[in-house]
Amino acid sequence: MNKSMGIFEKENHINFFLLAGSKSNLATLDFSHLNIRILALNSDEFDSILKDSSFEEDWYPRNRELLFADIKKDLIEDYMIESLYVLMPIDLSVIVETKYYYECWTILLIMFPSVLSIYADFMYQIFDNRYLWQIGSTQYRFYQKNQFEDYLHFEESNITSINKFIVLYFSRISNLKYVKSAIDSYKLSFHSNLYSMSYISLCICLETLVEGSIELSYRIKRTVAVLCSKNENIGLIIFKNIDNIYKLRSKIVHGAEVNSNKIDEYRPYLRMIVSKIIVELIIHNISTLIDLNYKITSIGFGDRQKLSTAYSSLVLSTIMDEVIDTKKLSAIK
Repeated sequence: MNKSMGIFEKENHINFFLLAGSKSNLATLDFSHLNIRILALNSDEFDSILKDSSFEEDWYPRNRELLFADIKKDLIEDYMIESLYVLMPIDLSVIVETKYYYECWTILLIMFPSVLSIYADFMYQIFDNRYLWQIGSTQYRFYQKNQFEDYLHFEESNITSINKFIVLYFSRISNLKYVKSAIDSYKLSFHSNLYSMSYISLCICLETLVEGSIELSYRIKRTVAVLCSKNENIGLIIFKNIDNIYKLRSKIVHGAEVNSNKIDEYRPYLRMIVSKIIVELIIHNISTLIDLNYKITSIGFGDRQKLSTAYSSLVLSTIMDEVIDTKKLSAIK
């Protein structure tokens, strides 16, 4: 380290997190209320920040070389470089706790089920609240299936709704304990290499929405259909789909012979349903599970707007909503 560093009055540490697995422009997402921004790794804006945060001329090439060195070893496909985004503070003088970076990743997975992953954590010393010197990095395994269609995707036309939901999420989630329980199981579904265990974790998400054990399967099917349906016909489709999903769940947990093709067919739809439910519950902002269950009993399919007085539908993924509204899962034989 350069001897001239001794002139600095203040030294601290900050982190940049690197996200991998998006084919949409994450830089359009607004996390500014957390003092967080997202920039494409290979963007001119991020490069400019590296230059502006260099105290001496040799700091910039050093920091840039260290940043890219390990990445280039692992990223075989050229398009993966294009899918890398940096989570970093807007104001470098205000430290962002790492838990907020993880929460940003979590909300992205909630809105858009995908292979989006935290690829690396880069650590910097920051001097005088503006000059950066990289001191280390931690690489994480990137769980990607070499299928570009599994990367995060959203339609630019929905960006206003997406950014509105981001603010709602962070302002409400701490008071919705039963929703946090569902999110915990949802996150677990991304960490299992066994699709059957991932499938069970997603089913557990649905089970956190219903109290007690009486008529559990029926109440889960009805609760999901009420929360996710725009009209009665869609509600019936969802109800029947969840029925098939739970028949398969029963086979898995009781050790019966299971057709792996059924898990492959059902799991993406199930993950979309769980994503949709978490989004709907945060929009409704119903404080307790008891209140939710009580309200569910009094309304029918297509009446989800009646669950709360200030409900306003937010379309985060047009494609995902269309799948939920129209897909009919083939029956379990």
